[in-house]
Amino acid sequence: MTVKRDPWSAFLRELTKRKVVQVGLAYGGISWLLIQVADTMVDAFDAPTWILKLLFVLIFLGFPVTLVLTWIFDLRPSGISVTSDEEDLSAEADSFRQPRDAAVLCVDIVGYMTLKKRHEGEAENLVHFCNATVKPIMKANAGVLIRSLGDSIVCAFSDELSALNCALAIQRKFKDSDTLSLRASLAFGNCVRDNEHLAGEAINESFRVEPIAAPGGIVVTDRFWHRLAERPELQATADQLHAVASATSHEACYVIPPDEIDNLSGIESILPSGPTEKAHFQLPVWGKAILGLSMLVFLGSGYYLYKDKFAELVAFETIPSLAIIPFANLTGDTGLEYLSDGLTDELINLIGRIRGLRVTSRTTAFSFKGKPVDADDIGSRLGVDYFLEGSVKKNRDRIRVAVQLFDTDSGRALWGHAYDLSLEEFFNTRKDIALKTLSQLDIPVDEVARTLVYDVPTQNESAMASYLQGQEILHKPKSFERLTLAEQYFKASLDMDPNFAEAAAGLCQTLLIRYQVSYSETDFRSAENRCQQVESRASNAVDVQLSLAEFYLETGEQKKTKSYLERVFEQDQYNARAHMLEADLLAKQQKFAQAKEHYRAAASLDPGNWEAYYRLGRFNLLRANYHEAVAAFRKATLLEPDSATPYANLGASYLFLYDFDNAAEAFEKANAIEPTRGALSNGGVIHYYLGNFEKAVALYRKALELTPDDYRIWGNLADAFYQMPGFRQEAASAYLKALSLCETAHAIHQDDFTILATMAWFKARIGRFDEARNDIQAALAGADKDPDIYFVAGLIAAEQGLRDEAISYLQASLDKGYASELILANPEIAADIKSSLSAPGI
Repeated sequence: MTVKRDPWSAFLRELTKRKVVQVGLAYGGISWLLIQVADTMVDAFDAPTWILKLLFVLIFLGFPVTLVLTWIFDLRPSGISVTSDEEDLSAEADSFRQPRDAAVLCVDIVGYMTLKKRHEGEAENLVHFCNATVKPIMKANAGVLIRSLGDSIVCAFSDELSALNCALAIQRKFKDSDTLSLRASLAFGNCVRDNEHLAGEAINESFRVEPIAAPGGIVVTDRFWHRLAERPELQATADQLHAVASATSHEACYVIPPDEIDNLSGIESILPSGPTEKAHFQLPVWGKAILGLSMLVFLGSGYYLYKDKFAELVAFETIPSLAIIPFANLTGDTGLEYLSDGLTDELINLIGRIRGLRVTSRTTAFSFKGKPVDADDIGSRLGVDYFLEGSVKKNRDRIRVAVQLFDTDSGRALWGHAYDLSLEEFFNTRKDIALKTLSQLDIPVDEVARTLVYDVPTQNESAMASYLQGQEILHKPKSFERLTLAEQYFKASLDMDPNFAEAAAGLCQTLLIRYQVSYSETDFRSAENRCQQVESRASNAVDVQLSLAEFYLETGEQKKTKSYLERVFEQDQYNARAHMLEADLLAKQQKFAQAKEHYRAAASLDPGNWEAYYRLGRFNLLRANYHEAVAAFRKATLLEPDSATPYANLGASYLFLYDFDNAAEAFEKANAIEPTRGALSNGGVIHYYLGNFEKAVALYRKALELTPDDYRIWGNLADAFYQMPGFRQEAASAYLKALSLCETAHAIHQDDFTILATMAWFKARIGRFDEARNDIQAALAGADKDPDIYFVAGLIAAEQGLRDEAISYLQASLDKGYASELILANPEIAADIKSSLSAPGI
């Protein structure tokens, strides 16, 4: 006799399970309360009655939408995730009620525990995302899914080939992910259902060997490998695995490195066809009809209310896009490269102002400089419809400019022209090239657009030439020599045309960058003077607005920074540099999630811009997201391999991961390109932590030869002297010098609480404890999420002999993400304090 299931009962149980009924009742109660409050407020403020009607309509339309979303998603404290089918999955393991052999796959999230300590909500979201992605892959490969164990997912297979193929599919899925990295382990052995979970030797062995796998890689046990090797058709596959020793298992292991995942072959073609997936609860037809109708009503209402915004979005997606490839310098003189690059820059700036056309940024376009131009390559890599290329050739006192416009789909040239010009005529050529390009692309050129085209920043050709030479230098990796040369070019340009606002902005930016490198008050005052002169010109040019925004961001005047950035976004909402500065501003305001979105937007808008990834890396480094910082800095080194700056910061990220070998390698590359303050100083930090204090002192002194006004290096030098017997007098002298420079920096950056905390440490070391405690308390109040400041607070408390207070602050720094390895290696912290802390590795 068979029992017929009641579909209505099943549907009601599913509604209860997904909390649809509870949410519906809560929605009704809250809606009634909102309408009552709104009715009272409308009467009190004599507001128009349509506000109340609009609220009622929105609540009415939102009700079915809320029920649909509740059916599909689970609302958790950390966010929203797809409703789990864990209860259904547990039933699939019934076949293991009796012990039997099986292949077991264990998947584990890399860095989960560290992330959980810093932000439990983000960690939980990562687990939900992993489950939603990995479990369908496991089921598609005929696996028996077991309940997730924290950040791990375990699955059993009757066939080792299916298990291996599933592991490969999962790692390929996450190969290019910048948010999630997994380790996978494979074992074969006895398994049995124990209450709600599987247990047995294969399960235990997979957990023991899992840490051996590299992030993104796979490790297999010796028994699993032998089962592969026993099959002739898989001998080649088994030979591709690399043997390694296991510190956690009695048997050998074999690994598949991440970079060989795609190369492993010979598996998919011989896999057995797996069983079809078990059907889950199906919504009745009438239920689907109601949900579909509700969604149609919702979407129709949304379109009606926001049709203007929708039309604007569609227009953006359908407008043509153009890349202006760097013009080739055929003059035979690299000293004249500013002509070809300058013309390219001016065309990008000029045509980029015109609405109805998207123009790829300078940095991304210049990634093609000096490379063969291929229409398919440009179209696929830059995602543009058209590209403009050209060349500049000099013949005595005449300049020949050749230009062509191409369609990336067909590779066909749409337009081309050659100009034979004098030097004076050369700088005006951009007007004709711009107008003819716009004409070929059917972009309307109204009076506003024509005014933009003819609105040249200066009529002085020599001033323009010097300006372009200065800009050419600013686009290269920064050094004191290059910055000095750029300053000379911008000053020469202003001497020839004192009203040239863009040249004044270039000089302001150059001096500001030099201060950021030197930390010299003299350099800051020079930058301040020039930037204030730029402000007095009241120019609306984007470059001018950006330079002023960057200056006021440096001085901590956030309202002015925001004001200038808003002006830039009004003209160009896709400006990558503006998004970087907006992100810097939000980071100062401790709005870290919003800041990260703007950093990522900058990298997305300008994917060839190494500085976008460099700033994203710096943000993650300061937030103690060291693995993400490494990824961003590595990307920056690939885009700008000739700059020491990203290598130096890559080394600093490895340093905070306590990976001294990779840190030393990165600093060596930085110093091989160009010895910098950062690379030399961080190299000193490595030796300081290793206890090589004399070597640390030598590197700090070399760094101070480059930047004698950097308070941080003076402080590092003092710390190293302090640890050397007989050098306390030298340490005190260095602390006083560091404190003096730090006080000057704090007067400039009064909202930078890291500087305030550093100043407190210097005061504590010279015995001014009352001042030190006041400063560190103010720093903690201003930046209560910064692990570095809690670490300094712990050092100051330890210096005063306040052991319990030191432990409390140092533990807080660990809880907020400070690297436990650095605390263990720090010679300032006594062993009994270290032993009282709780963190991985301690």
